[in-house]
Amino acid sequence: MGNAGLEYIMKLGYTLVIVTVMIMIWASLSGAREIDVSQHPPCAFNALCTCSKSAPDLGVVECRRVHFPAIPKVINNSKLFMLRMDDTGLREVDPYFFQATGLYKLDISNNPVTEIPDEAFYGLERSLWELVLENNQLIEIPSRAIQNLKKLRMLDLRGNDITRIEVGAFRGLDKSLQSLILADNSITQLLPGSVTGLPNLDSIDLSGNNLVEVDPSAFKDGLGKLSKVFLANNLLKNIPYSALQPLRLLRVLDLSHNLIRNFTPDDDENGKVSYKLTLDVLQLQYNAIETIPSVSFGYFDTINSTFLDGNPINHIEDNAFRQAKIRELYIRHCGLDFISPEAFGGLESSLQILDLSGNNLTHLADNLFKGFDYLRFLNLKDNIIKQLDQRQASPFAGLNLFKLDTTGHQNQPFTLRELSTMKNLRSLTTSHLPSLALGPEDFAGFSPELEELKMTRAGLKSLKNRAFTNIRGLKRLDLSENRIDSIEANAFTEIGHSLVSLRMSHGLGAQILSIPHESFRHLTALEALDLSNNKLKTLTDSSFHFMKNLVSVELHDNQIDSLAKGTFQSDIHTNLAVISLRYNALKLVQSHSFVDLEELNAIYLDDNKLESIEKRAFMNLDNLKMLNLRGNRLGRIAVEAFQNLPELEKLDLAYNQLPTFDFDYFDQVGSLTSLEVDVSHNQIKSLGEPPVRPDANESSPMSLHANGNGRDHVISHTNIKSLDLSANNITKIVGGYFKPVELSLMKLSLAGNRLTNISREVFGNMPHLQWLDLEKNAISEVDFDSFKLTRKLQVLKLSNNLISDIPTELFRNVKGLRVLEMAHNNLKYLPDSLIVEEGLERLDLSHNQFTKIPVTSLSNLAALALCELDLSHNHIGAIHSIDLSNKFRSLSVLDLSHNRLVRLEDAAFATLPRLSLLDLSHNDELEVMGKAFIGLENSLIELRLANVSLSTVPELSNPSLRVLKISHNDLPSIPPELAANMSSLRELDLSENDLTHVPLITHSLPNLKSLSLSGNPISTMTNTSLLGAADTLEHLDIANINLNGIENGILNKLHFLRTLRISTYPNVQHFNIPKILENADNLRELWIEAPKPPSQERSDNGSKTPKPVSVPSSDLRREMEGMLPRKLKSLTFGGSGFNRLADNVLKGLQSSSVQVSFHNTSLANFPSNFFKNIGKTVRNISLDLEYNNQLLKSVPNPNSAHYLHLPEHVFLTDLKISGNSLACDCEIGWVEFWQRKRRQYMCPAQPWVENGSFNSYFKQHASALLSHANTEDCEDSADNLRETSCANKRDENLLDVLKRDLECGWGSAAPRLGVVPAIAFVSVFVVLLI
Repeated sequence: MGNAGLEYIMKLGYTLVIVTVMIMIWASLSGAREIDVSQHPPCAFNALCTCSKSAPDLGVVECRRVHFPAIPKVINNSKLFMLRMDDTGLREVDPYFFQATGLYKLDISNNPVTEIPDEAFYGLERSLWELVLENNQLIEIPSRAIQNLKKLRMLDLRGNDITRIEVGAFRGLDKSLQSLILADNSITQLLPGSVTGLPNLDSIDLSGNNLVEVDPSAFKDGLGKLSKVFLANNLLKNIPYSALQPLRLLRVLDLSHNLIRNFTPDDDENGKVSYKLTLDVLQLQYNAIETIPSVSFGYFDTINSTFLDGNPINHIEDNAFRQAKIRELYIRHCGLDFISPEAFGGLESSLQILDLSGNNLTHLADNLFKGFDYLRFLNLKDNIIKQLDQRQASPFAGLNLFKLDTTGHQNQPFTLRELSTMKNLRSLTTSHLPSLALGPEDFAGFSPELEELKMTRAGLKSLKNRAFTNIRGLKRLDLSENRIDSIEANAFTEIGHSLVSLRMSHGLGAQILSIPHESFRHLTALEALDLSNNKLKTLTDSSFHFMKNLVSVELHDNQIDSLAKGTFQSDIHTNLAVISLRYNALKLVQSHSFVDLEELNAIYLDDNKLESIEKRAFMNLDNLKMLNLRGNRLGRIAVEAFQNLPELEKLDLAYNQLPTFDFDYFDQVGSLTSLEVDVSHNQIKSLGEPPVRPDANESSPMSLHANGNGRDHVISHTNIKSLDLSANNITKIVGGYFKPVELSLMKLSLAGNRLTNISREVFGNMPHLQWLDLEKNAISEVDFDSFKLTRKLQVLKLSNNLISDIPTELFRNVKGLRVLEMAHNNLKYLPDSLIVEEGLERLDLSHNQFTKIPVTSLSNLAALALCELDLSHNHIGAIHSIDLSNKFRSLSVLDLSHNRLVRLEDAAFATLPRLSLLDLSHNDELEVMGKAFIGLENSLIELRLANVSLSTVPELSNPSLRVLKISHNDLPSIPPELAANMSSLRELDLSENDLTHVPLITHSLPNLKSLSLSGNPISTMTNTSLLGAADTLEHLDIANINLNGIENGILNKLHFLRTLRISTYPNVQHFNIPKILENADNLRELWIEAPKPPSQERSDNGSKTPKPVSVPSSDLRREMEGMLPRKLKSLTFGGSGFNRLADNVLKGLQSSSVQVSFHNTSLANFPSNFFKNIGKTVRNISLDLEYNNQLLKSVPNPNSAHYLHLPEHVFLTDLKISGNSLACDCEIGWVEFWQRKRRQYMCPAQPWVENGSFNSYFKQHASALLSHANTEDCEDSADNLRETSCANKRDENLLDVLKRDLECGWGSAAPRLGVVPAIAFVSVFVVLLI
């Protein structure tokens, strides 16, 4: 018995050890999903990729936006944990390629991959856990390729072109698959058995497809563990109760952005639904629910979180939610104006969170919350609640809330006294307080439990001494959007020990010009301080000395003109990580301004008025990773201005006025990282010699500094890996200039300068350089030994130069050239054997003067790997069999458009077994015969034959063909029988032909998704014209057609239509676009085209002129009257025929977020109320005016909201106007104020983060708030303004003019605000004269 017990204990011990080890392994593998690949160093095989380890075990590899038409061969010879190929141009995955890698996770996303070979993942059967194939061009689930992946837990096929799920598609994954993502495809139905037999499946995402219904048997068998079902953004009209009944563990159900109008089952399901759902989350946002009847939730037992946001709800009946236990209920932005006292009846014992923000509630009914003893969070933000009758009991009486939000510019004042009755309140957000001063008596009776207080838009003007004495435990305080002119010395005394976050963004009045030191000296526990968007002008050196725990300081968008030494102290600010001083008026960074701050991670000094940086201004910052000095006026940087910054990853000096760039600026910078330095868009004329200044003399500081730029002194090597000198005015680079970086430099950009030659002295000794961009220069000479010792060059960009001759020996020493681009030059030929080494993957020779394909320029070895060859816009007259010999075995893309081809031989491309895209367009005398494509039956995916003078369609026998573009020809008809050999066709472009009706071939193409008929002489379109493709069509172009008649029901059967391009058809009486779109429920993008009639002459390139259409005389007032589809998010007005628009054209928009674009119009201005009449449900708008709107001189202010998500108001989230030349006066001055608001709400350096019991909710809210923009977007927005000129300001860029001259305020862009003061001044002056 004793031995048995001992044996049992030993077995138990071994079991515990094994379980512990397994848990540790699982935890490590799970954690791998969150690996931050941005922290990894550059890969040895390519500096633009990152690798966690060196070869042969590369670990985690990421290649993002690096051109790789094929996966690098080094991958196949290495052991990997994860590989990510994101937006690399990858077209094919070779069979057996990964067999020796041992991959745990493989991510191939955002590439033109069209299929996955059956043997693609051979060798990964026991190692691959996660497979991501997002946003490619797959048309089917790669069932055979994945069927043997026994360990596969997650399969992500989001954003492909998959139309159906075949039964048995996931055979072989039954024991492993836990997460299946098929979102954003084109799946129209779920067949019974298509997703069954997966007993471990936990989550399935089918959002963004074309599902009209879910078959009751779809989830019937073998899905016992399925807990999350995502069906958002489909075409469902009912909640699919029957299909969900078998899922007894279902906890998350997302049905948002569908067409659901009520909570009842489908007619066929009545009486068949017996099981009540128990959910953690039910998402029904942005459906078409107008009324919530009594007992609507009878089919639910428990729902922890219910979301009904964005529905057009006008009435909630009594007891609407009875029978369901709901803990969190969100009914935001629904337009509700009244809620009856019994609306939430039945939820008294369960409801904890109720969010009614963004509605039109005018009052709260008596007893609305009576009996809700468990309610902890109530959000009434942004309603229009009127002043409460003091004779009635407060609606908050008896509530035991933890959190309350009553903010809103139309919500009438709530007294703090009536809010103080809630003794457990931990978070209070309110505005419009009756008093303009905050004092200790205001919080009398409040609970000491209060941790968070937000008093935004409260009209506060002063904070009195000991204002917070009754809420001593306060941790987070937000006083933004006030006008506080006075803060008494002891205002924060009682909360100095507890307050960790203080935000007063746009909260200080104009009288406070410096940080109120006396008031802030008590804030010793403060970690986050945000004083952005105020009028602060000075910072004393002791401003933050009492804040020893500071982590982030945000002071952007003030008027601070100097930064004293010692403002930030190493012995005090030991935790300081982020300093944001962007958009101030700083002119100088002194020595030791930022020194010895060991935790400092990021410094933002962009868009100040900095003119110089002194020596050792940035010194001994061991963890600094980002230093942003973009958009200043820097003309001088002292030697060793940047010293001992070992972890620096990015130094941004772009858009300054530097006359030169010297590597002596750096001392021990980026020594432990891959330092990227951006010096683009400066005023550099030469590199390596002193800048020429007419006013310089030998004794001037600039002259003394410049004389140190030569290379006579001892050279100190720097660790710059990537250097961007593009868009300067560089005409000369002194030999040896790059010597300090020649051992570290991997990427160099000199594009957009005025260089005339390439020489060995400059580029010949960079042994690690892999990427060199010399585009858009004036290069005419290339020395034969230019890259003599630059042997690792992989990418060379020489396009847009004046090169007419390339030396034979140019690449003789270059061993790994993969991408060579020499477009837009004067090349007539390339020398024989120019490239002899293997590895070339892309060759771009377009826009030159070649008369034949330069076959002999590439050795057989070099041609073997070539994937993309672009010879468009040359003078090639013929293709001979020898031109495309067997040496191009890997070629997948061949572009021969815009040449002088006349005839193609039979089987002209048969020696290209992998050719998937062939472009022969705009060879306008080319005779095309179907036999020319023999040999491409199984490889050709896309064929372009635009403007090749086709009068008949050649016989094509290409069952693999998916895209056929035969526009700009003379085709009078398309034979239906051609469809038999093009069964896979998905896109057909027939625009600008001689078709008089919709061709019958559309009835015989079962997979057709995109059809273009624009510019054909079709005169009438009826309700049956497009029926042939009604079951599959998603993209339709019927613009530029001179229709005399069109029936309103033409699109009624096109249930899956997502994008439509249409014209105004002036010959059609009473033509109305909303009527045409009445049943286009799935429409996301609408393009309205109104071009001027083109001339009848041929264009310069010989292409056929489009057929003329009538010029619309309408301003679209009549054509746009009515409501547009609810899912429509993008609206574009295109064509020079638009010279005016009515003020109602945006009124029919219904989506909460929309993008409005103007493309090649003749608009000179907009009606003053153009954006004011936008649809009432629109909250956010992005505006794109970038493309060729040359007559436009001003843009009215689209904003009617000062912040995001304000009901019946619009906030501009993005503005693109680069390339325009505007009249920069107060009519455009609103942009300056909008930019500040955008930065305040969408681009904070350190977003406000809430903690506490409702942390998950607030994280969701914060992410929604900031989802519109990230750091990159915020910088792009500013650069867009830099690239917009002011015609009346000597073509200065708009951003500089806004910072200096135009602070006209939010209301500008209506009538000119300066007129009235001017008239008044003149009147007074005249009176005084009299």
